[in-house]
Amino acid sequence: MNRAFRHGGWLVAIVAASIFGCSTGSPPGGNGDSAAGASSSAVPGSAKGASSIKACGLLTADEIKTQMGMALDAGTLQTTHSQATCDWNGPEGSGVAVSITVEDFDESSWDFFAGRGKPVSGLGDGAVAGVPTTPSMMIKQGPYLITIGVVDFKISNDAQIADDEAFAALVLPRIAAG
Repeated sequence: MNRAFRHGGWLVAIVAASIFGCSTGSPPGGNGDSAAGASSSAVPGSAKGASSIKACGLLTADEIKTQMGMALDAGTLQTTHSQATCDWNGPEGSGVAVSITVEDFDESSWDFFAGRGKPVSGLGDGAVAGVPTTPSMMIKQGPYLITIGVVDFKISNDAQIADDEAFAALVLPRIAAG
């Protein structure tokens, strides 16, 4: 699909990278949690909280390729004591990336961001688009706060939000099943 390049997109990438890439990485060699070989029946985590979720198993390589129109890398897991994040990046120079962060729910964070975003119906216990950065999406589901962010410099913010919603429809049942 031919979509116009949006000026200022680099700012979105910098802000997204600072938010999505702010947690500590997994140890060298990883923990086997990558999107490569993931299945749609991935077990997302356990009662230990968001940090136990295998975030890179929430989407398959085929699902990402279908939605983004290109293959992205296997994904990089990053965790802290209260969250798990996976970042998938497109080929160098493509300007394409996908990020999913699952964190332990915090009412004050939700209240802060929910009041600043555009409500989205039909996702989780509540969802807002455009927070914590434009064009990402934040979703409240049970004990978790989930942030999905698509960066693609060649498409509009609205198209990126549509991609966020498509990924949310895949990810939310997998988190709920765990």
